[in-house]
This record gives sequence, C-alpha cells and structure tokens, in this order.
Amino acid sequence: MGATAARQARVGNPVFARIFPRLNQAMEAGGIATHRKNLLAGLTGQVIDIGAERQLRHYPPRSPGS
Repeated sequence: MGATAARQARVGNPVFARIFPRLNQAMEAGGIATHRKNLLAGLTGQVIDIGAERQLRHYPPRSPGS
C-alpha cells in the first residue's frame, strides 16, 4: 500500500478533511468566533473540550487558585 493510500485509509471522511480548513475560514469570516467567545464566556471549573480545538483561544482566562 502506497503512502497516499495508507493516509486515505486512516481518514474516515477524506472529502470533509479536505474542505474543512476552507469551511472553517468562511465560518470565522462570518462571525463564528464571536459566537464561540459568547458561548464560552461563563465557563468555570474543569472543562473537557471535545472537538477540533477551534475554540481554545476563546476560553476565559484561568483565575488564580483554580
């Protein structure tokens, strides 16, 4: 199996994997960053982030002692 075939075998949805970066850029330009920031603004305590890590920069700062 060649390198390309091996890589494609590991990717469950190669079409989505190819278009996601462009799709994400369009969503960022459309204001999704503001939506993410508003959703995450009130978080406290421990948080488990399951996803593409696109929202990490929107988490509120960690308060002292937490």
